[in-house]
Amino acid sequence: MTSMSSEKVSSSPAPAKYVPRFKRDPTAVSSALTTYTYQDIAKKMPGQTQHTFVRAVVSQDAALDSDTTQDDSEGQASADLHRLDESFCRVMIHKHAHLSPPTELWTRNNMSMFDTNIGRPLPVFQELRANRFEFLGWYRITRWELCEGGSPVVRRFIERRKVSQRDRTLEYWQKALGESWARVEMERVRELTADPMRA
Repeated sequence: MTSMSSEKVSSSPAPAKYVPRFKRDPTAVSSALTTYTYQDIAKKMPGQTQHTFVRAVVSQDAALDSDTTQDDSEGQASADLHRLDESFCRVMIHKHAHLSPPTELWTRNNMSMFDTNIGRPLPVFQELRANRFEFLGWYRITRWELCEGGSPVVRRFIERRKVSQRDRTLEYWQKALGESWARVEMERVRELTADPMRA
C-alpha cells in the first residue's frame, strides 16, 4: 500500500488591520478631533496678544488678540498693558516653538507674573497646524527659572527648536540669543477635564 505524504497547505496571512492615519502618523490630525482657531479661543477667553502665557484682560478695551501668526519666538509686545490683569487666562503652545511641550515651555514675556500664578489651573491649547488648536487639558505651573540671555542653556534651546531652523535675520538671532528667557515647568491637573471652549 502506497502512503501519500501530506503536504502542508500554506495559508495566506490575514489582511492587516486598518489603522487610521492619525494613529500611524503623529503629525496627522484626526478628522474627528475638535480644533479651534486662535480667534475662537480669543473670543471665549480674551487676553493679551501673541504670547505663550496669555495675560487676562480686565476690560474689553484692553489689547486683545489681534495677530494670530506670532508667538514668543517673535518677541512681540502688547500695545496696551494698562487694562490687563495679573493672572493668566490660558496657555497657547505654538507649533515648533518649544522642545518638550506641554510639560516644559519657554517664554520671554510676563516673567514677573509667574510667581503669583504658580499652582493655578490654566487651560492649555496646542497648535496642530496653521491656526488650528487642540485643547490639551488643564495644567498648572509648578516652577520656573530665569535663563540669562547669552547663556549656554538659552543657546541650546534656540538652536534645537524647529521654529529657529527657518531662515532668520541677524537681528532675530541677536534678539533671541541675547534676551533672557523663562523655562517653565507644567504638570497636568487631572481632576479637571472640562473643555472651557464648550462651557
